[in-house]
Amino acid sequence: MPSLERTAYPRFGRVITSRELESAYTPSEEERTWAKSKKRNSDHLLGLAVLLKCFQRLHYFPSLETMPEVIVNHVRQCLQLDKEVRAAYDRPKTMYRHQQLIRDWLQVEPYYGNQKARRLAAGTALRVAFMIDDPVDIVNAMLGELQRERIELPAYSTLDRFADRAHAAADRRLFGWVMRHITDELRTKLGDLLLVESDQRLSAFQAVRSSAKNATLSHLEELLSHLQWLESLGLMDQVLTGISPAKIRSFAQEAKALDIAELKDYKEPQRLTLMLCLVQRARVRTRDDIAEMFPPPYDGDPPARQRRIAENPARTAGADGETGGNAGFHAGCSLLAGGCIGRGPANKRAGGRQKTDREAAG
Repeated sequence: MPSLERTAYPRFGRVITSRELESAYTPSEEERTWAKSKKRNSDHLLGLAVLLKCFQRLHYFPSLETMPEVIVNHVRQCLQLDKEVRAAYDRPKTMYRHQQLIRDWLQVEPYYGNQKARRLAAGTALRVAFMIDDPVDIVNAMLGELQRERIELPAYSTLDRFADRAHAAADRRLFGWVMRHITDELRTKLGDLLLVESDQRLSAFQAVRSSAKNATLSHLEELLSHLQWLESLGLMDQVLTGISPAKIRSFAQEAKALDIAELKDYKEPQRLTLMLCLVQRARVRTRDDIAEMFPPPYDGDPPARQRRIAENPARTAGADGETGGNAGFHAGCSLLAGGCIGRGPANKRAGGRQKTDREAAG
């Protein structure tokens, strides 16, 4: 359950400044005239005016007991009422009638007893839960939709309950999508990741979870080998097509935080989905690490480098029209295949050729 403070659910601030009182809690002349036309006594006038200004600020009716005294005092002064006047109701029925008067005045629909409002909140929560995983964002999306449709906000616990149910429902549907599209071969390979061979101390799943080596040339061969192994696990793009990138990242983070024993406790649909997302993110991260070592050329390259790009695109990367990570990734593969990177004499010869190029460029 996300804390109320992390969401955009409106609430009274800890400190209410004079500027906020003046801008948000001062009744206009029209509002004072309207409130006075509905009053029966001074207490009801103050209660109606305070409820009106608080509702305009919060989009729901707070209880009179939780209203900061500084707001009540400010509204009392604006209405020029005596200090003895209190914002209080002798009967709850009168307060409910005032709340409905305010809704009618502001043209706002109530939430409770309103099927349209419930469907809007539930539908928004479910739609957003398919795209993002943070319950805070789901609650904020419901807040925005209800306010946009001029519907009174329910209690925070109501929105939190909707967010929790939508999150669980969206995840179940996504797990079902994976089970309908995953192949038997891919399922077997993912299951093998959790096995520990007799001659090994760790499972292959640990290799997927572990962080990649630093993106340096000395680790290039190891990074490429790791990526090749990840790619050998099978095609996953079609299986993950129905899952948003944000959900894939969230599922991958969840899988990375689990050990094998914990992961095995999950039901198969959820376990396979988490593992698929973890492998997919590991592929992306490894490609990015490789690409960082081979940045593409830019317009400000010296003429000598531009000539080298034209003469040998595989070594300088990017001259074939690729940009960003793909260019750097393919350049790394080409360099490794050509023997230009590595230990021993081959690397020295490559360094010598680069030095000769720099001297020729002058």
